[in-house]
Amino acid sequence: MRYFLQLVLEGLAPVRYIPAPKSAWVGIDPGPSKIAFVSENGVALLRSSPRSEDHAAEKARILREMDRSRRATNPDNYEKNGVVKKGRRIWNYSKRYEALKLKLAEIYRRERETRKTDHGLIANTIIQLGGTVKCEKNSYVSFQMNFGKSVGRNGTASLIQRIRSKAESASGAEFVDLPCRHLRLSQYNHVTETYEKKPLSQRWARVGDVIVQRDAYSAFLAMCVVEGQHDPCLIRKKWASVETLLKHAGLAYDLKQPNREIDLSKSTQEPSFAAAFRQRRQHARIIRVFGDSRSATASKRPRRKNRSRVG
Repeated sequence: MRYFLQLVLEGLAPVRYIPAPKSAWVGIDPGPSKIAFVSENGVALLRSSPRSEDHAAEKARILREMDRSRRATNPDNYEKNGVVKKGRRIWNYSKRYEALKLKLAEIYRRERETRKTDHGLIANTIIQLGGTVKCEKNSYVSFQMNFGKSVGRNGTASLIQRIRSKAESASGAEFVDLPCRHLRLSQYNHVTETYEKKPLSQRWARVGDVIVQRDAYSAFLAMCVVEGQHDPCLIRKKWASVETLLKHAGLAYDLKQPNREIDLSKSTQEPSFAAAFRQRRQHARIIRVFGDSRSATASKRPRRKNRSRVG
């Protein structure tokens, strides 16, 4: 005999995150391995998949073992110099080869699931910071061609797609694509209102009397874009509050401080906010810092009564 029990509790289920209103803006600047997002409620620069581990050495070792097993099982399919013979061949695989194949597939599965989980956590956090998400319309195929291993490990394109789908599914949220060639966020300086082309290795930029991380500053400029144009008045208005957040996160430094020397060619250290994603408890605190209850309108919906069914 088999028994089934269904339990329904009265009330509303807790939510993991509450989307910010559409009036709150957040700008993001994705890279091959990291993503920066800036809003008036919070800033961060972290890896696109903070908890993913590098299994390149282990995967390379398994692939070499598979190749040796395949050559030992099918000696007639190879030339004397080790090249596969032309034409159609019948391949036989040993049980060890099949076991190695399953082991390799398990590694790829763990990487994929970890990356998917990290992308969901980052997307939820960004939607909490701003209901209007602004991002440059980049070519992620170019990212794959130039930074193949890094993009494959962190999944930049899938992260942006996850953020886009979250913004479109959330009520009152919006995802805005910005023209990258016209805005040139990484070259613009709102103090001088000029464009300065920088090499890719230069990860810091000077903005007035402040040295700011390049990706974080581009995300800030993306947040302040209005109708596809830079708004100098709006940028100067929001820079006062965002500058303080960037300094607290270690993404900006004041040149007036004594004994402060910054190498513009070096990238910034990972802030403590990114390290919080590696620990489940700290991440729960970040997610629930915005509250764990529904809005006042949602609480007015009729509640379901307790009921149980045994069959």
